Amino acid sequence: MAATSYNLATGLSAHPPSMAQVGDVGLICNGLDANQCLDLRTGQLKTFGIAKPGSGTTATPGAAGNVDGDVAYRIRWKDASTGAISLPSNAVSASPSDQEVTINKGSVAAPDSRVTHWIVERTTDGGEHYHRVNVDESNPDGTAIGTGTYVDDVADSTLRNRTIYPENQAQPDRYPLCVANDRRFFMFGSTKHRPSCSVTNGSAAVSSSDGGFNSSLVGKDLAFDEDTDGKTYKIASVTDADSLTLAENYAGVTKSAKTVNIAGPGNEVVWSEAFAAEAFGENVLGKVGNKVTVGDAGEDLLCGVGLGSEGVLLASADRLYLFSYRINPKLQGLGGDGRMIPQPVFRGAAGRNCMRVIDAVTFGIDREGVWMRAPGGQPKEIGAGIGGDWSALNWAEGEAFWIGYDAAEKRVLFWVCESGESYPKKAYVWSLDGNRWTGTVELPLAATAGCDLPDLLGLSRCAFFTEPSGNADAYLWFLGIGNSFGADPTVTPLKLTVESGTATSITPTAGTFPTTGDKLKGVPVTLIRAADGSMETQVIEDNSASALSNISTFAGDAPTNGDTAIIGAIPCGWRTKRFNPEPTRKKKFKRVYVLLSEDDDAVDLMVRVYYDGKAAAWNERVALAEDGVSITAGEAAVTLDPGADQNRYYVPLGAKWADDVQLEFYSYESGAAWQIQAVAIEYELDGKRDPSKAA
Repeated sequence: MAATSYNLATGLSAHPPSMAQVGDVGLICNGLDANQCLDLRTGQLKTFGIAKPGSGTTATPGAAGNVDGDVAYRIRWKDASTGAISLPSNAVSASPSDQEVTINKGSVAAPDSRVTHWIVERTTDGGEHYHRVNVDESNPDGTAIGTGTYVDDVADSTLRNRTIYPENQAQPDRYPLCVANDRRFFMFGSTKHRPSCSVTNGSAAVSSSDGGFNSSLVGKDLAFDEDTDGKTYKIASVTDADSLTLAENYAGVTKSAKTVNIAGPGNEVVWSEAFAAEAFGENVLGKVGNKVTVGDAGEDLLCGVGLGSEGVLLASADRLYLFSYRINPKLQGLGGDGRMIPQPVFRGAAGRNCMRVIDAVTFGIDREGVWMRAPGGQPKEIGAGIGGDWSALNWAEGEAFWIGYDAAEKRVLFWVCESGESYPKKAYVWSLDGNRWTGTVELPLAATAGCDLPDLLGLSRCAFFTEPSGNADAYLWFLGIGNSFGADPTVTPLKLTVESGTATSITPTAGTFPTTGDKLKGVPVTLIRAADGSMETQVIEDNSASALSNISTFAGDAPTNGDTAIIGAIPCGWRTKRFNPEPTRKKKFKRVYVLLSEDDDAVDLMVRVYYDGKAAAWNERVALAEDGVSITAGEAAVTLDPGADQNRYYVPLGAKWADDVQLEFYSYESGAAWQIQAVAIEYELDGKRDPSKAA
């Protein structure tokens, strides 16, 4: 993208941007800052909408010509790349007598930098309607902005046949969400701002060290998080970026640097005209005419998707609304064929990225689970097969949930935050081939945002961003491409033995790392401590040719001699069902045999054992290292080496009385996958529970 002075003062947590595309125009909004336009022809970021010209236009009759009578002129700005046209300037009069008239944009205030042309409009003799003068089939854009004058010699008889621009092409307010449907933009949702503010009891003045105040906040509601009376205050005016005035004096305990919530109507929807991405309706007051309200007052719209000829599907936390139209979204009775249809099934969305249309089917995430909706149908629950406690997810961070899609694998990924997480590290995977759940994907780093990008074959793949804490950089990764999490192919080996280290560095016994470009910046490194088998993943921030010189700080014990470090580790695993061949009798489990395909290139396979449905794996084993099996005393993990000259591995279970046993196979290394051929559990056939020997 070309360098630009425009900016959205935003972050993924405070004011996340929303984006949509219509033709060659991209819309970017966040509800606080001025809406932005991405010109996809030039790659330039511009203001969304063009301010009208100021005063200074002149119209001077000159040589003999075809203009006669009392006429009026005005001009408009145009961006020929996107087709956007401004509102008109104030009119200037002229009374030519069969003359040409020279129009000079003269001392008009300098236009927005995105303006490429200017358009001249004129009335006929004594007329009221303004027709295009310097725009016709041979010259569709008007006069280049670098040219200061235009000579009008168009007779009234010709002028009357030219198309008239709408008198008003209004611009929308600063809504935080946008979607595209067919040839239109739709904007909606509540303007939200959460700065730290101070206010004195009995005063209407509010100040903030966070700043970011602008005129878009006028009329919005302000409330302090600490106040429990539910009192909100209307914002009357904004003095500057750090101060505003309430419509009434604050009546509460004096606050100093406390968080406030500023919000506006969350159930408004506005839309652009067809083929005019930056024109949002016509109204004599110059305000948006294309506007409807959805649902009940105070009901915030959180998400929306375009459904083509069906319309736009909008979601609050627990309701869905279909904004249905074929020609004009205006509601019936207002000159259009639009209808707002509340859906009878009470489903909704957890956040802005919690609805997704894939192959005409809409998928959604809400607090009830996961749903899907076929065209013309109603949502139906599909999340029953996920398992686990859906209510235990961190719903306070529902805004960070998102839905990804991988066309190569034909799978939909539902990314969610588990307890204690601010951004997703885990996705539930839905197969489109079998319409069933096929497990989960777990990442060592948080996926702070997601998108789709084509691979080398042009297939859409699931991609995501990670943002290291305290670092302005973000890193983009493809899911399921390559055999490591971003490690450069020249890195050897990916599995390292630690020679020495600190809380922020690792020096391996051997290793060769890239030292050009971004090196290993942003790549995760997983530490496996030899003392207890515990694992911790942090991010590489810098490296030399032979050491990881700067790592985000390890929270646990620092790396030390003999530990293992894996660069670009990708967690991979599978859990068996719970085994209890004879549920009416207690069994004494003795050992398990795992049959693997022999493969010298396969990565090590780790095994954990769970008894009686417990969350923690059993860890009461003694040390063992033989026949491709290694165990550290007191550690839950058993390591199997598929490269050993055998394919049958013995995993001791400890001769433990239990109702059932479950096995978990997993690995963190990058490389060839292991293949499990069979699992066999041995137990005492006639074992009966002896209370005196209960484990």
